[in-house]
Amino acid sequence: MKVILVTGGTGLVGYGIKAAMEKEGKREDEEWHFVSSKDADLQDRATAEALFEKIRPTHVIHLAAMVGGLFRNLKFNLDLFRINSQINDNVLSISHKYQVKKVISCLSTCIFPDKTTYPIDETMVHNGPPHESSFGYSYSKRMIDVQNKSNYNGDDECDDGEDERDDDNNDNDDDSDDDDDSDDDKDDEEEEEKHEQRAEEEEESLAFIKMPYLYKLINRREMTDKKVILVTGGTGMVAHGIRAAIETEGHREDEEWSFVSSKDADLQ
Repeated sequence: MKVILVTGGTGLVGYGIKAAMEKEGKREDEEWHFVSSKDADLQDRATAEALFEKIRPTHVIHLAAMVGGLFRNLKFNLDLFRINSQINDNVLSISHKYQVKKVISCLSTCIFPDKTTYPIDETMVHNGPPHESSFGYSYSKRMIDVQNKSNYNGDDECDDGEDERDDDNNDNDDDSDDDDDSDDDKDDEEEEEKHEQRAEEEEESLAFIKMPYLYKLINRREMTDKKVILVTGGTGMVAHGIRAAIETEGHREDEEWSFVSSKDADLQ
């Protein structure tokens, strides 16, 4: 049974898909779920995951987005980027977690570069910035393409992406012998060890800050006329360069510098 979840199911495209499905008739092996923001706030990770847990989709058509007209886009560019990026990340990562076989995401014509040549196609999406009137919304939609190519394509467990593929091609070949499986396991272990080593090295150069520490800095700023300068990534290469420059040239009397690292907090 194919369980198909359509996010943004009450929007223009969602209604169109539903109308086409009702007109042509759904197949016997299909179960459709058209959901809207009334069913789940996809910006909230826990709520979105509860929706997937309830429906258990095998396929997802991702249409949900916070949209606005011209003036709303201009006024709330950052909000539209942040909210839609969160929605997209939740839908894609949860789909991956629940081993959804295929995710089809709907982008927008506004994702194309403002300055381009015609005719345009999907290969030209990242050739330049979109029009400034919908800058935030456009980039949040572009990021779906980036997320698919960066994180999910090529994963054996789940095929997340906008491209159409034959489901039969996703079946694993069970004819391989035990030796091949053993070699694959060994390669996976070596790759995992390399990944953990890289993560440890990167962690040393990442800087995060605890909220109490941040409040302490804010309060200190209120009690003094000094410039309180916070440097995240304070143990990284660039930060070491900044610190060296300060020590060489000397900091001004009205400056107070704080270099913080992952030992102070996890900003994530």
